[in-house]
Amino acid sequence: MDQITSVESGHMLLKGWLRFTGLGFDYTVRYNTRGFQSVFQFMHRFRHELLPSAGSRGSPQSIIGLDIKFGNALTGELDSGETVLVQVFRPPSEVRSCSWLLPRSHWISGDLLALTSRRLLWITDRERGSYSRYGSIASFAPFGAVLGIGSTSGRGGQILKVDLNDGSTWQIPISPENLRVAEEFAGALELQKRPKAGRTQVRR
Repeated sequence: MDQITSVESGHMLLKGWLRFTGLGFDYTVRYNTRGFQSVFQFMHRFRHELLPSAGSRGSPQSIIGLDIKFGNALTGELDSGETVLVQVFRPPSEVRSCSWLLPRSHWISGDLLALTSRRLLWITDRERGSYSRYGSIASFAPFGAVLGIGSTSGRGGQILKVDLNDGSTWQIPISPENLRVAEEFAGALELQKRPKAGRTQVRR
């Protein structure tokens, strides 16, 4: 359990999977989403063992500004007593263009990054680089697995960069007006990482 850096849970129509990664391993378990309830119950127990309790330092943030899809995805991920401390959301959007006088359109995927009282959580509807209307992917990392959070420029615009201790990196597109949010995430993360007086966490 101590070696796990991040956990990914995805579902696209009937296709579901769980992915566990860490230093030296990357293991994926696939399942049919008709069995989602059993997987949901397993993940609840798994998070109880892997993550700290829901107590936190900092003030909870109201969950606002999310569309129905991402709002439901976030609600489904949060455990009892778990609160959102910092969040940034870029909703899916339709981009229209003209090529040889013919109008065309395509969709850009949405991304939600949230620091909760238990973990860093990233929800997206991007699969293999493309927008997926009928599904989402939720990834989370324990506080101790996150080395740093910062912003950088990418090919498609601004990127929120999350470095994990197994050498992997989350690259999350954000809107230009949300650049300062990287400082908020970094500060809130360091606050959550501080040892809590009188408490020792035991993992199995």
